[in-house]
Amino acid sequence: MSGPASDEYSLRRLCREAREIPGSTGPVAKQHPLGLGIRQKQEYKLARGVARLPKVESGLTNLRKTTAEEIQFLSSALREPAWGELLGRPSLIAEIATPSPERLLAEGIVVPQSIEPGRLRELVLGVVVRPGDLTHTSGTLSSVPLAGIARLIVETSEHNPGISTNAWCSASWTASTVELISLLETCFLDSATSAQKSGKRSSAAALVDEAVVTETGDRLTAAAAICGYDLTTFAPLDLHDSAISAMRSRTPSLLLVQSSVLNQAHQVIELFSRASPRKPILLQATSPDGVLTALRARLHECSGVSSGLFLFGQNSTEEDDGYTYVTQTALPVLRAGRRARHPKFKVIVECLEAKKWYSRDLADHSRSGMVAFKCFESSATGLDWVADLDEKGQIITGKHKGPVGLHIPWKELAFE
Repeated sequence: MSGPASDEYSLRRLCREAREIPGSTGPVAKQHPLGLGIRQKQEYKLARGVARLPKVESGLTNLRKTTAEEIQFLSSALREPAWGELLGRPSLIAEIATPSPERLLAEGIVVPQSIEPGRLRELVLGVVVRPGDLTHTSGTLSSVPLAGIARLIVETSEHNPGISTNAWCSASWTASTVELISLLETCFLDSATSAQKSGKRSSAAALVDEAVVTETGDRLTAAAAICGYDLTTFAPLDLHDSAISAMRSRTPSLLLVQSSVLNQAHQVIELFSRASPRKPILLQATSPDGVLTALRARLHECSGVSSGLFLFGQNSTEEDDGYTYVTQTALPVLRAGRRARHPKFKVIVECLEAKKWYSRDLADHSRSGMVAFKCFESSATGLDWVADLDEKGQIITGKHKGPVGLHIPWKELAFE
């Protein structure tokens, strides 16, 4: 019997449990009438009991038609093993609320309207298959892993709900991790609350514009959950109250910032950069769909899954991953002491190790790849400028320094 996992919609788990095809377990002793290497008593354990594949031939017509379809990127010889893994040994099993004929029709599944809705059960099945000949040849892969996501509807007997009399199935196959997340989002949102909350997740926050929250907010949350993150979204109106309050009470593991709200998010970014070793992630998109696509791509990498359904270590260095981060890097402070605010230079932080004070360069010199930070020493009357630093905290020599910012009197500073 196939049963649900404790983290049903986990992208990383799906890829970790990839099934090699053709499998090495050999033929099953008693095969289901549908064939495909599926066991005779194929059952799916669910929160509300058990769902079964029909065993009578009259109830398999629709499934035979679906599983006869070719799968892109797979040879004909591997088609049946792939369908067998999806229907017979899925890694993802989740039940969806009682389906309506209208919704099923939208999914391309035609169910007779004479069937009472209470006799229909809809399941989501998912699996990643990996052809056994997946080898590197001259630097390229001879074949690719594929993910299959199916919506399986079974009709139960009018007299015995434990017996299935008919079944319908629609399925999609993809070699793209971003597309897989997109397929899973709809299933996730249609699933029971228990399935949506299953598994342990890290926290994440996204600063996006109002249109993104309105048009794609639910899908952003679903995509993040699939990648292993509980996402909280903040629109510009939230940035100066709830977002700052949330950041102060608990720093998320990830902060994602849409490029169009950068100018409004400096304080939130500052709070995150102080408390986290990670850089905020920049989502370079303007439309709601563009932000959603960018978030999918960023989060699957953060969860340790490549764009082609391969696993890799989750601790890859940010500098080498090919993505763009918010350029507001953390101050070069090893152990923070006092913090002060200045009308012009904003936040200035004391470093107890270096016995210096640091602020960010706010004059746009950093865009030229030069000044990122300013370094000060304290005196009896205030802070005296010592040097300008680059993004690595190295002193920049041979640069002219004007009179502005050479000395900051204590009376101009407001300590936090």
